[in-house]
Amino acid sequence: MVLRGGSLEELCKGLANMKGHRARVTRIELCGWDQIIEYRPEDLTVTVGAGMTLWALQQCLAKRGQWLPLDPAFPSRVTIGSLIAKNSCGPRRLGYGTAREWVLGMTVLLGNTQVVRLGGKVVKNVAGYDLHRLFVGSGGSLGVILEVTFKVLPLPESELFLRLESSSLEEVIGWIEVLLDRRPNFVVWDLYRWSVAGEESPYCMVVGFAGLREEVEWEWEHWNTLGLGGKPGKLDYEEAFWQAYPADSLCKLSVLPSRLSEVLPALDSASFLVRVGNGIVYHTAPRLARFQRPLEASLVDLLSRVKAAFDPDDVLPELPHESLTNLL
Repeated sequence: MVLRGGSLEELCKGLANMKGHRARVTRIELCGWDQIIEYRPEDLTVTVGAGMTLWALQQCLAKRGQWLPLDPAFPSRVTIGSLIAKNSCGPRRLGYGTAREWVLGMTVLLGNTQVVRLGGKVVKNVAGYDLHRLFVGSGGSLGVILEVTFKVLPLPESELFLRLESSSLEEVIGWIEVLLDRRPNFVVWDLYRWSVAGEESPYCMVVGFAGLREEVEWEWEHWNTLGLGGKPGKLDYEEAFWQAYPADSLCKLSVLPSRLSEVLPALDSASFLVRVGNGIVYHTAPRLARFQRPLEASLVDLLSRVKAAFDPDDVLPELPHESLTNLL
């Protein structure tokens, strides 16, 4: 069942009704929770309703020369609540991390209609446990996220993206090995390939630098010493990939970046998008079992006990088994 609510009272009534009918929430829709609640540009913090879209938040922050350094595809569709529930991120993940690194605190409605406030609203907060981080990547199974406080950053003064193409997998693996050895200060390092109108595209690698203009210029000079070349690039492949391959049609694999030289040949003719610096592979290959780490029984049990503690009436969405990989 869909849980909808424009107020806390409506959400609580909806949860109570589902508990009475022994029904389970399958989707959460927050109506009206789409405003900035508190914004302190001088402290680099913002508190926002979970129904606000990421795009709308970024527009508000940009007026003060700031941004939340998370860039999943289709930001105009991504709400803050879903961003946190799925731990969504995009190409800049290598340089800025995932949502877990930027959440300071949140307000959550638990399945028993209790409202809890976790974390804080300041960057330097050392009191208590970081319980709010449990909700990042939980798929909404532990509680309904109502408000989130983020730390934000000044917008980078300069960004530079480069694109390298090759039809040779051996050449691509060679690039990766060189870059793993030299370790430039990338904020983006992706590799992708997919079928277009039945024809396979070449292997495309995109790297990016960001920061002060002087920093980016220095990185560009350093890049030129590697002799890899490259043409000016964009990040438009991100939305093109997810448009062609919705998340539920893909498999996700996490390996050490140094093992990508083993994984890439096994992908064969599959379409894929790889966060090279993080070792995260989204792909359409049917079998890559030998690279997949099985979930340990003890971890599955721990997740189940956490779920029972936060949602004792079991009315919220089921705990997704990919919860552990959502934290990656």
